[in-house]
Parts: sequence; structure tokens; C-alpha cells
Amino acid sequence: MINTSTRDEKISPEALLKQGKIIQIPTHGNSMTPFLISGRDEAVIEPADVSSARRGDVVLYRRKGGRLVLHRIYKIKGQSFYAIGDSQTQVEGPIQQDAIIGKLSAIVKNGKLRPVGTGMDRFLSDIWLYLRPIRPILFRIGHYLKKYLKK
Repeated sequence: MINTSTRDEKISPEALLKQGKIIQIPTHGNSMTPFLISGRDEAVIEPADVSSARRGDVVLYRRKGGRLVLHRIYKIKGQSFYAIGDSQTQVEGPIQQDAIIGKLSAIVKNGKLRPVGTGMDRFLSDIWLYLRPIRPILFRIGHYLKKYLKK
């Protein structure tokens, strides 16, 4: 596995994945909170096999503007994918197959490697996807509870 966060030179995650390498990259942003915490967690990405991709998988793809994004597949319709961040309510897509370059296979949380996509992880991600329509309400409740519990 290649850890791109510990190298001095710029390494293209895309190039490494196309070579069949598994990479480990730091996470940035809050779109996948609470599943991935920016600055703490690192994502272990394997080359994408879009033919086996399914709802709930977390994939690395390149947006039309050029930015790399790590989001969860919400829906697959024909040859197109629709994705959403775990802390978001808007679905992004269609995303073409050739834009998907990798799939999350594990997370490094507090220095510990944790595989994803099976068992309880799959179950929780499925529930979270089904709750997408009421996420704004859940976020407000969570915000209120945090505020209330701090007092």
C-alpha cells in the first residue's frame, strides 16, 4: 500500500490506482462526517471495479471540474452513478463510470486499520442512505443535543 500523505513529491492518486496499487490518503472536508473525520482519518482506496459497485459503497471519483471526491453511492441507474456525502442531503450525479477511479476498502481511524463494506458497516450505511430524506431533521436534533449536553 502506498501512503500518499507521507511523500514529499506530488503523487497522483489516479495514476497509482490505474497501476493497480492500493493507496492511503488523508481525508479533507466534512461531507463524509461522521463516517470520516477530516484531519483524523485516512482512507484506504483500491482500484475501482465499477461492474461490482453497489449502493452504499464509498467511491473516489473526479468531478467534471477536476476535484477528487470520496462519497457514498446512493443510486445506480444504467451506466450512471449518483453519490452523496454522509453529512449531505443533495445527491450528486449522474457520475459516469469513467469518472470513478477507486473504492474505499478500509479506514485508518486513530492509527487503527478498519475494513469497510461488510457486516455492521454495510448495515449502518444502508440505514443512513434510507434516512436521506429526513437528514436535515436528524442534523437539527443532533445539533440541539450537542448544545444541550454541553450545558
